[in-house]
Amino acid sequence: MRGQEKGGCLVVPRVPLPPPICSDKPGTWAYDTITRRLRTDILARIWRENDFFDADAVASLQALSAELETAASCVLTPIPNDGGPDCETWNSVILSEYIGKYYTWLTAPYCLVEFYFYRRLMAAVHWFRDRRDPFQKQKELGVQSSLEVMFGLLKRLSDIGRVGNDQAKEKVELVSFLFLSLWGNRLDLSLWPVAQGTEQGEETSHRKLVEFVARASSESDKLLVNDSDRVFQYLYSTLFGTETKDDPTSRRVDIIVDNAGLELFCDMCLAHYLIASGIADQVVFHLKAYPVFVSDAMEKDLWYMIGYLEEMSTDQSEHCRRILQRWRLYFTTGQWRTKEDYFWCQPWAFWEMPDAIGQDLRDHSLLVILKGDANYRRLLGDREWTKTTAFGDVVSYFPTAVCALRTLKSEILCGVDRKQIDYAQQKDPRWLVSGEWAVVQFYH
Repeated sequence: MRGQEKGGCLVVPRVPLPPPICSDKPGTWAYDTITRRLRTDILARIWRENDFFDADAVASLQALSAELETAASCVLTPIPNDGGPDCETWNSVILSEYIGKYYTWLTAPYCLVEFYFYRRLMAAVHWFRDRRDPFQKQKELGVQSSLEVMFGLLKRLSDIGRVGNDQAKEKVELVSFLFLSLWGNRLDLSLWPVAQGTEQGEETSHRKLVEFVARASSESDKLLVNDSDRVFQYLYSTLFGTETKDDPTSRRVDIIVDNAGLELFCDMCLAHYLIASGIADQVVFHLKAYPVFVSDAMEKDLWYMIGYLEEMSTDQSEHCRRILQRWRLYFTTGQWRTKEDYFWCQPWAFWEMPDAIGQDLRDHSLLVILKGDANYRRLLGDREWTKTTAFGDVVSYFPTAVCALRTLKSEILCGVDRKQIDYAQQKDPRWLVSGEWAVVQFYH
């Protein structure tokens, strides 16, 4: 899907494209990532945490490190033929404009180079031969260190009723789960009510949930855009209004997942609410096909987390165990599904998504919830947009309604009011990359 109309839908942004972000400007996050972080943070930790590398893998990792050390002059080379089903796509399509044309690690587009690093890493460690994740220990530690928070949240997943006509009550519930998926344990979860099971308890729970949402939204000065009300109104209208998809029987919500561990757990809490409330009849989790960006989630990471929670739940309440059983049942019945795809591991802008993915979302998905920084970068094509450019002008190509839940960890942004930008710059010189600021942006 490149620069033309398909099925009557505009498949590029409706405003002119600015240049892609590159990594050749000292002082930028992109420059620091390619010249320092990939080598001294990520590769160095891989060496410390893994002992399964054979001599060939060691040599390949050393060569990759040497290239990064001379990133300014080292040109990009093809992906080694490692048996990966995406190898031909990388060398013949993705890299075709850059191989043999003197593009270095710094002068090629930043998004391409960062994904290229992880694909080179997979070749170096023989991922497609051995299926051993060099980030596995970090992912498992992320789950194990979050057990207390996870079980605390399971206790707060009350027996959610079907959505009714009380819009104020329903909005509070949906927004609370959106904020949970966005912020995770950065929120004051002590304000989130524990399931009560009585009418009086339900009233108390609702009152506490209102307080939780108020604290997370109106009192949060680091939420630069908050379209959560618009997300609710859109989903509510699909239940009681005129919003429909081509398939009127489908009420599917898709989540393009970012990180494994606690963040994925919070995404699953949101999915639990969507199914239990009747807002959706199916939730699809879109996951990476191989390890990228250290903590990005694959299907194996999701099942590891569920299995570990079940193993550790013997000392927890019956309510916690019942919720975990229900999650298993959601997968068994098809109400929850997982989809891995190599597209999510590649640097394409989302307006270049394969026809099969785009058509499926257009025809069957009510809403795509897009998580995290790397997915947001690709939603915007990782280009030098003016930060005040309207979000809808950039993502107008998207095949269905989309909600981006993102904490800022790179220097790309659009759809933010100038006053908010000035405020953030005054409060935090690193506001674009610190992960402390966030947006909830919606377009339909």
